[in-house]
Amino acid sequence: MLETLRNAWKVKEIRNKILFTLFIILIFRIGSVIPVPYIDVAALKSANETGATNEFFSYLSILTGGGLEYGAIFAMSVTPYINSSIIIQLLCVAIPYLERLQKEGEEGQKRLAQITRYTTVLLALIQRTAYFI
Repeated sequence: MLETLRNAWKVKEIRNKILFTLFIILIFRIGSVIPVPYIDVAALKSANETGATNEFFSYLSILTGGGLEYGAIFAMSVTPYINSSIIIQLLCVAIPYLERLQKEGEEGQKRLAQITRYTTVLLALIQRTAYFI
């Protein structure tokens, strides 16, 4: 296995991809501990520890990798994108326009990806409101 990694490191394209992936992981981990501005972290932690919401917030915290406990910038992780991707795929069966886009080939797939990104932003706004209010 070490020989495989050593050989992969020698190829510039693979080395760049590995370094980019490590950089993205580093950025994500840093963003997962930086709290969102104007969020009262102490109030958020006390809300998580008291009352009937404890189980609910514990579950959400598990889903967000612990970032929800202190209102981190990347607390929602990739959840909105995954959810919107699933929603768009399911809507392709129900909405004829999306079904046509799915069958159009590369251009249709690009348009579906764009629709998925817009849905991701909308879903992220809805989820962040539900998480932090």
